[in-house]
Amino acid sequence: MKWLIIQYLIVLAGSICIYVRALFRWFQAKRYFRNALPYCDKECIKFFPRYPLWHYRMCSTPWYDKIAKDLVKRNQILMGYDKEKAEQLIRAEKQLFWSWSVGGVATAIFAFAYVMMNR
Repeated sequence: MKWLIIQYLIVLAGSICIYVRALFRWFQAKRYFRNALPYCDKECIKFFPRYPLWHYRMCSTPWYDKIAKDLVKRNQILMGYDKEKAEQLIRAEKQLFWSWSVGGVATAIFAFAYVMMNR
């Protein structure tokens, strides 16, 4: 039982560290674009990452097409101002999504294993 808790805490701590690092980089890139973009283009960086970030491999469905178009448009606007910072922002958003997912999966596996061991 102790090995399960130790493994869970290691995975969760790693996931949290990656999340915090990506969040810091995301805020830096967002602050840069907030200062660099004109007022009409600031709408694309106004919110926290609100779209599912697996849009790069999304299948074509009516509800995903609008999300994919919005993300492509946003990425093109950001790439037009500064390609390096835009890539940093996109990479940070992907890391935010994947670190959150890994933490969630680790929690689900731990909860299932804990319940099964204590039956």
